[in-house]
Amino acid sequence: MNKTLHEITGVVGSEFIKITNTNNELTSNKYPKALVYPRSDDQISEILKICNKNRITVSPQGGGTKKFIGNATVISEIIISTKNINNIIEHIRDDMIVVTQSGVAVKDLQTTLRTHNQFLALDPPHIEYGCTIGGIISTNDYGPLRQRYGSIRESLLAVKFVRPDGNIVSSGAKVVKNVAGYDIHKFMAGSLGTLGFITEATLRLYPIPENSRTLIVKFGTLNGISKIINSLLNSDFAFNSFELVTGNVTDYNTQYLLALKIQNVTKAVEEQVRQINDFFNIAGFNHQLIIDNDNEKDFWHKISNFPYYSDSNDKLTLKIRIPVSGVANLFQYFEYISRSTDSLVKLSSSAGIGVINATLENNDDVLTEQLSDITNKVGGLNGYVSVLQAPVSIKSKFDVFGNIDNKLIKIMKDIKSRFDPQNIMNNGIFINNI
Repeated sequence: MNKTLHEITGVVGSEFIKITNTNNELTSNKYPKALVYPRSDDQISEILKICNKNRITVSPQGGGTKKFIGNATVISEIIISTKNINNIIEHIRDDMIVVTQSGVAVKDLQTTLRTHNQFLALDPPHIEYGCTIGGIISTNDYGPLRQRYGSIRESLLAVKFVRPDGNIVSSGAKVVKNVAGYDIHKFMAGSLGTLGFITEATLRLYPIPENSRTLIVKFGTLNGISKIINSLLNSDFAFNSFELVTGNVTDYNTQYLLALKIQNVTKAVEEQVRQINDFFNIAGFNHQLIIDNDNEKDFWHKISNFPYYSDSNDKLTLKIRIPVSGVANLFQYFEYISRSTDSLVKLSSSAGIGVINATLENNDDVLTEQLSDITNKVGGLNGYVSVLQAPVSIKSKFDVFGNIDNKLIKIMKDIKSRFDPQNIMNNGIFINNI
């Protein structure tokens, strides 16, 4: 290991490597041996060549806001940071495209783009804590705006990454419509750093909407809500965000609420809000509230950052994906869990795409039983559960990505073996410990 660290130091310089401890007995499975801060693609390439040759495990690290995601039972020996790979390379304003290095913070990118009345159509959690472009691509993270714009996979036009063997690869192009070659860059979205080290991304942008309003509907029970959701989704209304939320996620005093964000030119926003308001009045829901400006920003900030802002150690945090038709049913099941086990349950669902974020707070034994029951319930609704955060005692008993079809696992393992035959990149963190 000392020889490897010496070689890496020769690549980046002693001021850009922090050696923690090379005593395997002290650091194995607990701490990395070194943190490295390269400043170019070529340096990353050389570092990975060294690690690949010596079979030293490696993990990329951006803002460090998603370190808890994945199975992560083994800590890689080398952490390679994107801290010094943080430049916006090119902003093609007329084509609404930006090329950026992976270490650029999403918050900083949005601030720069805002001066040109453009934005990257993402509102993931942890923006204020420094989540980076590379991290968002690796986790395929997103927020409520996915209802309108999709995840970063839909905005990702091209990517440059370094393979575990050190070869630098580019995929995609600076165009929205591209039919040339394979979409290898799409593999990188959600791969959790297991296939290569992302160094650069080309992203599609959108103009900032002229106006924005959010209509909030408060209600005490879930009776009839499934029919309401279905009617709205099959209407001509255009929602940028569409969330079904338990009231305890926000500051609103209600059991449940439905939040609909409408963004467009001012006249179109005003007309849609009026029509949606009439829709709910006719349906018998008479507790509507319309918010805008700072109130609207604060509200969606809470939704975007849920379920990460609780620091409780006795918490189970889940991301559930089910058919849209099962959202209300699952909310009712969580209501039953809350009553029967005296657990604190909080829910927020992008009801239009069938994604539910959930937190449950109780002791480890109760949470373990609940996770098993929830997994079975969600499976019966043709969905699956991913564990984002949980006590170590729970994570050690479950694959945090849930029950994935064996055929899909075989495909994933085959892809991993082709990209990383030495298994050095974030090995063990992904589905089925890939």
